[in-house]
Amino acid sequence: MAVGVEVDRAGFWADFLRQLPGLLAAALLCSGAIAAWARRCGVRRARLIHRLERGLHKRQFEPWVQPIVDLRSGRCVGGEVLMRWVHPQRGIVAPGEFIEVAEQTGLIDGMSKLVMTRAAHRLAPLARLHSQLYFSFNLTPDQLRAPLIAQTLAELFNPETLPREQVLLELTERDIVDPAAHGALAALHRAGWRIAIDDFGTGHSSLALLERLPIQRLKIDRAFVASIGARSASRPVLDAIIGLARELDIGLIAEGVETQDQWDYLAARGVGSAQGYLMARPMPLPAFEQWLAGHPPARAGAATLATPDSPESTEATLHLPEHELQALWQRMRSTGGIDIRDRMYHLRSYGQCFVAREEVDWLVREIKLSRAEATQIGRRMVALGWMRHVLDEHDFDDAELFFTAAVQLQAAPVSPPVDDLRQALRALDGGLALGTHRRGLLAHRRCASGRGIVDWLVARHEVNRDIAVQWAAQLMRKGMLRHVYDDQAFRDDGTLYRPG
Repeated sequence: MAVGVEVDRAGFWADFLRQLPGLLAAALLCSGAIAAWARRCGVRRARLIHRLERGLHKRQFEPWVQPIVDLRSGRCVGGEVLMRWVHPQRGIVAPGEFIEVAEQTGLIDGMSKLVMTRAAHRLAPLARLHSQLYFSFNLTPDQLRAPLIAQTLAELFNPETLPREQVLLELTERDIVDPAAHGALAALHRAGWRIAIDDFGTGHSSLALLERLPIQRLKIDRAFVASIGARSASRPVLDAIIGLARELDIGLIAEGVETQDQWDYLAARGVGSAQGYLMARPMPLPAFEQWLAGHPPARAGAATLATPDSPESTEATLHLPEHELQALWQRMRSTGGIDIRDRMYHLRSYGQCFVAREEVDWLVREIKLSRAEATQIGRRMVALGWMRHVLDEHDFDDAELFFTAAVQLQAAPVSPPVDDLRQALRALDGGLALGTHRRGLLAHRRCASGRGIVDWLVARHEVNRDIAVQWAAQLMRKGMLRHVYDDQAFRDDGTLYRPG
C-alpha cells in the first residue's frame, strides 16, 4: 500500500508541475486584467475630474427646471432648479454621471453657484409675471456653512432677480445632522429665507429636530412614492411622514410621481404638491416657460410659501426692468457707447470685443450708477446670455477682461431623422459592422470605429465625409453614439464608439 501511495503522490506532483506554467500564465493574465481594469477606472475618474474642472472654467453648467404642481388643482406652483452639464461634444450630460465626483472633489460648490446665478437672472421676468410661483435651489453643505452665506444669497436673489419670497432653499436630511448647521439655518430663517428638507426619510436625523429647526417644506423621497401601489414595507413609513408633517404643520412635496395611482393616493392624504414624470420632466428654462403657458400657474395664495417672521434685513438693490436693460444694452453697443473693436493680448487677436472695466466706467459716467451697480448690470447681461467672455472663462467683473456680444453658432447641416439613424446603427446587418474590437487586454463589444461609421454614413446617405462627420457628432450630442469609455469629440479614425 505504501508503494502505491508514493506512486500516486509522485504522479500528482508530476501532473502539477506539468500544469504549473499554464496556471502561472492564467494567474498572470487575471492579475493583468484586474490591474488594467483598476487603471482604467482610475484614468476615467482622473479624466472626469479634469473635464469637470474645465467645464466649470468654461461655464458649461446650465439650470433646468422641473415643475412642481398643486395636487388639488393640478396647477403649477413652482419648480425645482436642477443642474445639467452642457458638454460641447456629448450634449446634455445627466447629473448621475458627474454629481458624486463633483461632491467628492468640492467642485460642486462652484458649479452650484454658477447655476443659481444664471437661474436667478433668467427666471426673473417669469417670477415677476407670476408672483405666486416659487423656485427651489439645492444648497451644498459647504455652502450652508460658509461664513457669508446670507450675504451671498442676498446678492444672488433680490428684487432685480428672484426675490427671496419666491426662493426655497433645499438641504438633504444628512446635511442638517451636524449641529453646526443649525445656527446657519436659524440665521437664514431670520433673514427671510425658506428652507426645505430634501429626500426626507432616507437620512439619519432625529425627528425631534423638526420641532426645533425652521423648516417650511419636507420633500418625500421618491423611494417612498414608488411604494404606492406595490406590496412594500415602505408605505407605512410614507403614511407616517404625512402624519408627522400634518402634526407639525409643515408643507409636503412628493418627488418622483409617475403614475395616476400615486397622484390619487397622495392627494387623498392631503399632500400639497408633487413633481415627477407624470406632470413633466426637467427641461431647459425656455421650454419651462412654454410649458407654463399651457399649464396656467396656481392662483395667488395656493400652496405658496409661508413667510418667516421678522426678517433681519432687506438689502437695497438696483432694480431695472428688462425692457430698460435691453434699451441700455443697445445704447452701449451703438455710436457713443462702449468701445467695441478688435484687440490684441499676448500676441493673440480678439475680434470685436470690449473691456469690462471700460463698460463699468461708461455706466458710471453716462447713467450715473455706482461701480457696484454697474458691475451688477454687467453680470446680469452675462447671465441673460447677451454677452460673454471671449474665452468663456470668466464672469463679468470690474476688471481688465475682454467681453463680446454673444453670437449664435451656425446651425449644423440638417441630418436624416435621428430615430432612423439610431435604429439603423443598432440593427444594420451590412455596412456598419458592430462587433468586438480589442485594444490591448480590453475587449469592446458591439461597437464600431469612427472611420467605419463615417464610411457607412457616406455610403448610405450619399454625402461627403465632412457632412458625415458632422452627423456623427450630432448623434453623439443626442446620446445615440458614445465613445467606449471616454467623452472626447467624434473622430474619423480608429477610435471606437457604440450606439447609446
